[in-house]
Amino acid sequence: MTHTVLLRSTSVLAALALGAAACGGSGSDDAGADAVDGQTRTFEGDNGQVEIPADPERVVALSYAAQPAVELGGEVVGVHTEDNWEENIHPDDVDTISGIEQVGATQEINFEAVANLEPDLIVVAWPADGWDNVPLEELGELAPTADIGLGDPDSWKEVEAQVADAIGVSDTYEDVEEEYDTRVADLGEEYADVLEETDFAFTRSSEGTPGAGAGQVLQEFGPAWNTSIATEVGLDFIGEQNEASHQAWAAYHPLEEVDQLSGADVVLTEARPDGEVPGPTADLLDQDVFESLPAAQDGQVHPLPWSDATTHKSALLTLDSLDQVLEQIEP
Repeated sequence: MTHTVLLRSTSVLAALALGAAACGGSGSDDAGADAVDGQTRTFEGDNGQVEIPADPERVVALSYAAQPAVELGGEVVGVHTEDNWEENIHPDDVDTISGIEQVGATQEINFEAVANLEPDLIVVAWPADGWDNVPLEELGELAPTADIGLGDPDSWKEVEAQVADAIGVSDTYEDVEEEYDTRVADLGEEYADVLEETDFAFTRSSEGTPGAGAGQVLQEFGPAWNTSIATEVGLDFIGEQNEASHQAWAAYHPLEEVDQLSGADVVLTEARPDGEVPGPTADLLDQDVFESLPAAQDGQVHPLPWSDATTHKSALLTLDSLDQVLEQIEP
C-alpha cells in the first residue's frame, strides 16, 4: 500500500516520542463558523484546547485524519491532495473520497481552496514532533482547528478515536472497533496452535525509507507499521533493532545479510491491495540469497495486503489477509 510511504516519510518527524494517548487542538476559539445550532465544546489537543462545533457539518480533514474521517462517515468537504486514494483507503470509500475537494499537501495547503469550502472544523493528524511543518496558525484563522499527534506506529487506534471524537462520529468508531476486536480474538483462537509453534518475520525493501542506505533490507517486528495488527492476533515476529536503524521497531540489513531472517518459519512482506508486491520488494524476493532462506525453501513467503492499515475498517482487510496466510501453515 502506498500509504505506507506516507507513514515512512513522516516517521522520522514523529521520532516515536509521543504517548499513544496524545491528541490535538489549535486555532482561534472564534475562527470559522460554529455548528448550525451555535453550540461548541472544548477539544483537548496536542497543542492545547480549542473550541470546536459540537456537531460539525463541514469538515476539512488533513493528513492522517482524512482516511478515518471519511471511512467513519464524517461530514467531510475537503481533504489533502493524494494521487492514489485507491491504495490508501478502504475500497468501499474510494469513490467517496475521490469526489471530495482536494486542497493541496498538508505542509503547503491551498488556503484559498480551504476558505472556499467554508469549513466549520479543520482536523489535522500529524507526527507529534513535526508540527513545525504544518501551518496550524494559518489554518486556525480559517476555522477551529483540531490537531492530533501521531506517536508510535501502533498509535493509529488512538488517532482514529480522536478524529472520530472531533468530527462527532464516536458511535460509528466504537462499532467498527468492536467488530475488529472480535475478529482479532477469533483469529487468535482459531490459529492458536499455529501461532504457538511458528516464528514470523516481516521484511520489505528499504527503498523510500528515511535513514536507510541504498539496497538495504528492512526488517520490522512488532509493533511496527506493518506488524502491529498481526501482533495483536498473536504472531511472534523475530528481530531486534541494530545500529543501522534509527527506529526501535526495525533493523536494516545489507542484502548479503538477509540470513538474519533464517530463524523465521514464515516470512511476510508488503503488498498492494490487489496482492501485487511492489517492485523493489519483488526484486528482493527474487535474489538468490533470499530464496535460500528456510522459509522460502518451504514455500512460506507470503505477501500481506493491507499490512500497514491505520483504521479499524481497513484493518479488517488486514485480518482477512492474515486468515488466508495462517490457513496455509501447518501447526
